[in-house]
Amino acid sequence: FLAMTNEIGLSPRWVASLIVVISFILFLANGWHSSLLPPVLVMSVPVYTGNRPTQSTEDCSTCTGISRTSPGVREPPWAGFGKAPSQLERKAYEQYSLSLIREDGGKLRQQYQCKFEHDSTWPAVPGKPQPIAIVSLLSASVPSLLNNYILGLEVLGYSLNEHCPKSVPRIVMVLENSPCDRLCQRRLRDAGWKMCAAPRIVPPHPSNFRRFRDQFVKLNLWNMVQYERIVYLDADTLAVGSLRGLLHTNVNRDHPMAAAQDISNGVWVSGFNMGVAVICTNGSEFVRLFRLMSGDKVSYSHTMSEQGFLGKVYESTWLKLPFEQNANLAAWTQKREHWKKHAANISVIHYTMEKGWAINARSAYYEIGVFWHERKHKMCYMRCSMVELCDLAAA
Repeated sequence: FLAMTNEIGLSPRWVASLIVVISFILFLANGWHSSLLPPVLVMSVPVYTGNRPTQSTEDCSTCTGISRTSPGVREPPWAGFGKAPSQLERKAYEQYSLSLIREDGGKLRQQYQCKFEHDSTWPAVPGKPQPIAIVSLLSASVPSLLNNYILGLEVLGYSLNEHCPKSVPRIVMVLENSPCDRLCQRRLRDAGWKMCAAPRIVPPHPSNFRRFRDQFVKLNLWNMVQYERIVYLDADTLAVGSLRGLLHTNVNRDHPMAAAQDISNGVWVSGFNMGVAVICTNGSEFVRLFRLMSGDKVSYSHTMSEQGFLGKVYESTWLKLPFEQNANLAAWTQKREHWKKHAANISVIHYTMEKGWAINARSAYYEIGVFWHERKHKMCYMRCSMVELCDLAAA
């Protein structure tokens, strides 16, 4: 080997140095810890995020408010959002975490705890729970539809401005690792929403419909014990009347949830529709639901995802909401007389058969789609007016 290196003009000292460098690289490849290296050799390696291949972990966390920690490690619920909490709030969260670990299922509750935006006006750590909050979900099961559902949440948010007290917090669960960038967050905040990062909950038997596959994340609603009750609204709903009835629905431990009866093929079915629901929060109930789901202990229609699962679990204990509080669009074509009978008192329209943003003049649901598009036009007008006012102020 030395003879060969002499023939090509390389000195033995240079070859020895090259061998040392190669050996060093091989040791690194075999798992040397970066703390053993000089600082100059510790480099920031980009992490693949699925939608932004060149972003680092830090950039993505700053953008989405979601940190990528190992599965067993949960940061405080305000991690990655806005300003840092006070020392008292941090201490309260540490005490809460310790109390969770001591109880049965506590680690599970902590692992699947949503990470909330930090805001002194609403609790990130359960102390004395607030009475109620309105929660929705931004699902990214079908990435091509993400922008449509963001628009749906915007229109829903502006409709809630008219029909719901401003004192009631409004929260959007954003799935961890979803491609919700800063522009998405700004659009949602402008519509009155605050965000929390929700861990995915994957069932043993995912639905055949792609847009239903992330729906088990709704089990997190039971774990939001910062509030006594949760009013859940799908992103394809629209408030058209007062939500006083929904906000005062009396759910409790004997009747943990309330929802409206579902309709299928022109027939009212025995189960409920999960697009509008009122939940009595309970950490122990969350653990029970999670274990029933993960242990595959409930026989239900997998196609209907969490709706089928919860329909079986609460088959005899759910409370029935009136049709007016979840006016299922299916009833417009399948039960027209029923719709007309209750039309004057409808408070929430649920665009099930065709989404509000997809309805046009040729649609069978055009007369009901008008409500959604009118709300959208009002929203756009208000935004344009605000821009003009800002331009005038700047001038």
